[in-house]
Amino acid sequence: MSEIEQSGPGPAEGASQIWAPRIARHLPFFSIVAEEEHFHRAAQRLNMTQSALSRRIQTLEQALNMPLFVRSQRSARLTPAGAALLRDVQHILGDMDTAVAHAQAVARGEMGALRLALNISALRSPLVADSIRDFRAHHPGVSVEVRSELTEQQITALRRDDIDAGFLYDLAIDDATDVALRTIPISTERFVLALPEAHPLAARGDLRIADLRHEPLTWPSRAGGRHLYDQMIAAFRKAGVSPHIATEVMSGEATLGIAAAGLGMGFVTESENLPGGVITRHVPDFDVRLDLHLVWRADSRRPALERYIEALKARLAAA
Repeated sequence: MSEIEQSGPGPAEGASQIWAPRIARHLPFFSIVAEEEHFHRAAQRLNMTQSALSRRIQTLEQALNMPLFVRSQRSARLTPAGAALLRDVQHILGDMDTAVAHAQAVARGEMGALRLALNISALRSPLVADSIRDFRAHHPGVSVEVRSELTEQQITALRRDDIDAGFLYDLAIDDATDVALRTIPISTERFVLALPEAHPLAARGDLRIADLRHEPLTWPSRAGGRHLYDQMIAAFRKAGVSPHIATEVMSGEATLGIAAAGLGMGFVTESENLPGGVITRHVPDFDVRLDLHLVWRADSRRPALERYIEALKARLAAA
């Protein structure tokens, strides 16, 4: 039995949902015949036989219960109903082309969204800021969303798939035992001691942890990063010193502010911008390092993220 004979009742008889796919697959052929106004030329353009093309149009006409063309040996001209259908079909096919092109662009990482999180101090790395700016410039179709989060907050967001990747310090990566992560190392920072320039220790060169035994210290809050907190405690214990923690803060900027006010001293990364009245000293036996990584889920299949990682690796290789 032919496709025409199998077709059954048309949409006018209440079967539009069943008929819609059968109708849709014939519409591109209908559009080409309408453009060429000739079955033979249309068949050549479509690289198919004229008889096969004619059967498709006949199937479409029977499905719609209306003639679409006035046929002659010289031409195939649209009926008024066919002309009305063509106008809508051209919009439909145009929308289909747009939808396919959009999906392909997303698959190539040229469109879509990239959700990044970062510890605010990560922006002090020129590579981080430059890589985000350059990616936006070269991928204008990708919406780049950036939010500021502490390291352990980023780990939680990665677990929940709330972000695509995060610039974070690897001190908390081991916490994510329930989700596999991949990383790219970005930079390593050393710590220095920030203290008021009027403090007696400021007159000395490099210091030792033992020199800080009785000094009131500003310390990063454990709530903001327990791994950093614990490693700093461990460094002091290794030196046989119990730190006198006078104040806990959430940022290096707060540590510097307290030092500028003459209220204490604390460790900050070397890249921090110092306010007036504050100097820094190296403490060689304080061997804590801060390693910045880009971290993402190993099971991620987000094309925009893949393109960003490629660009970031290229920038790292050129650095």
